[in-house]
Amino acid sequence: MDRGEDGLLGNGLFLDKVLEIDYDKKVMIVHDTLPTVPSGYEKQSFILDGVIPYIRASIEIGKETYTDWYMFDTGYSGILRINNDLNDNYELSNRTAKAFNPFKKTLILPKMTIGNHDFEELPAVLHPEIGGHTAGVFGNVLLKRFNVILDNRNGAVYLKPNSSMKIPLKRFDRSYFILNAPLLLIIIL
Repeated sequence: MDRGEDGLLGNGLFLDKVLEIDYDKKVMIVHDTLPTVPSGYEKQSFILDGVIPYIRASIEIGKETYTDWYMFDTGYSGILRINNDLNDNYELSNRTAKAFNPFKKTLILPKMTIGNHDFEELPAVLHPEIGGHTAGVFGNVLLKRFNVILDNRNGAVYLKPNSSMKIPLKRFDRSYFILNAPLLLIIIL
């Protein structure tokens, strides 16, 4: 809790429930059982590590594809964090573009696929604190592009692209910092 929140609701509260998050309607519904899944939702691979949900996704660089498990974290306000081990294993830093960011080492992944949906030029922050078996953490900037049904009872997640899917992902590049330099100087001073 680093942004002044009063509290966080974690998935541990919903382990015997089905959680529906509809970003288009701005509602979250807790179900006792899985409702009829509306058309347009795609069932995805899903695991729970304790109370933390993970989904599979793939990074594509050139002709190579790397598929792994990523934490599904609607509480993380960023786009994507990548584990340093994943970076080292696949030499991502040497094979991807970098984004100028004076605060964090940021890579630009050429293509990432979640389910049947591709994201190109996806910014990913290298994060040394992500440990264990996770390849990374999907944050809400990315996840809010889908309406979600998280079925903790039966171990499935259903994703449906919503109206946010076409909104460009913000990138921290040189133009962002040049255009906002006066604001940054005011904050720093």
